[in-house]
Amino acid sequence: MISKKPKIEAVLVLILLILSVVMVIGATNPMNDETLDSDFRNEGFETSLAMEMDGECPLNKTLLWTCEIKETEFDDRYSSPFIGPNGNIYVLNNYYNGSDIYSIDGDGDLRWNLTFEDETILYPTFGDDGRIYFVSVEVRDTTDANISYLYSFDNDGELEWKNQIGDFRTSPQIVVFEDSIYISTETGELHVYDTEGNFLFDKDIAGDLSYPVVGEDGTVYLLSSEEGSRVLIAMGDDGDVIWERALDIEDALGFVDIFVKEETNIYLVFSESGEDFGTVIYSYTPQGELEFIKEFDFVIMGHHPIDIGRGGDLYLISLRMQDFGFDETRYHLKSLNSDGEIRWEYDLGRGTTETPWSIVYGDDGMLYVGFYDATYKNQGYLEFHSFDDNGEIRWEHSFEDAAFSDMLTVHEDGTLYLTSTDGVIYAYGEEESENDNGQTDGFFSNFGAIVLILVIIVILAISLIYLVNSKGKYPR
Repeated sequence: MISKKPKIEAVLVLILLILSVVMVIGATNPMNDETLDSDFRNEGFETSLAMEMDGECPLNKTLLWTCEIKETEFDDRYSSPFIGPNGNIYVLNNYYNGSDIYSIDGDGDLRWNLTFEDETILYPTFGDDGRIYFVSVEVRDTTDANISYLYSFDNDGELEWKNQIGDFRTSPQIVVFEDSIYISTETGELHVYDTEGNFLFDKDIAGDLSYPVVGEDGTVYLLSSEEGSRVLIAMGDDGDVIWERALDIEDALGFVDIFVKEETNIYLVFSESGEDFGTVIYSYTPQGELEFIKEFDFVIMGHHPIDIGRGGDLYLISLRMQDFGFDETRYHLKSLNSDGEIRWEYDLGRGTTETPWSIVYGDDGMLYVGFYDATYKNQGYLEFHSFDDNGEIRWEHSFEDAAFSDMLTVHEDGTLYLTSTDGVIYAYGEEESENDNGQTDGFFSNFGAIVLILVIIVILAISLIYLVNSKGKYPR
């Protein structure tokens, strides 16, 4: 009977080849950022440790590019960047007797700009097809009502249509959902157009109207406020009222915001820092059923002090009564779950010069808090912190050479866009570096390991073949 040792050696060669392939795959796929992030959390690092890492927090963002859109004049007021569905960036500039709108591509190159003389442009909104819609208000030196226009431009900045929509004493607010454009005013008027500029209907509602919020099913939610009355209204896309709910709330409590969470909750947030100090949050189902009313002993402070996350959690900047005072004023970042319970809070500091003032929940799943310097010299945002869902700082950055006019904007890929008060757009993100040969560092750093593994495979294979051939057949 012939010995089975050659077959055993063949099996060993096969096992060696399989192990080598696994080693090659491991070498070409190093531990990614997500693994590092998970390890950072699981190892029990404290938030304070992340703040002591000389700015090198686990979420690393660097300056990708800047774009100067205009030589700034004294009365220019730039908006935050807006991101269209095509990935292009848009910035507004409103000044004494007119407005500009700029379009920049994702590489920081200016695509086009438009100038509107004697008109103030309000924040734009976008259709799914890339169209840009916005309302402008004529600049007047009188106290008469302002004539407003509704514009539609295509992705290349070409005018598609323009409609005069009314004489308003206050600035109308606009939102686009599918084929409808909703415009609400603080005088109780709701105007609806289709995306081709055709008038559909209008509706007069008692009291001042909040901006419209549209649910995924097309239901429009509005808050109507007048003395002695606060009413939440749910309306169909044909203008018919589906339901109304009167809110039992003090008139002194100011309206902060309205949110719709994935067809499961409608949140109404009220807060007041005066005599009726505190915050009240209402939650309703899309069918108008009251889920809860939560009262808190803090106020919500800031320019944009509250936002909603993907899971329906609310994030806000708060200030308690006992935290008031010249040397004792302390701000906190709070996270509330969908039941209105506080999940965690983070002490943001005293805010004597740089005050936490805005919150943005980015499409990248991170929470960004902007710190505003209100001194005459700077007058803008100088510092940003990024938090994960557990309240841990993941990235922080201070700006020494620029102040920013408004909040940052976050793309779904994690790129941050900001507009400085002197008309420069900044893009921060994670960039994969390259070596001189054009290969990425990740590949280049593992190339030597791959070559070494392949050399070992060849040497061992030759050695085994030599042993088999040199011994020939084994004795029976």
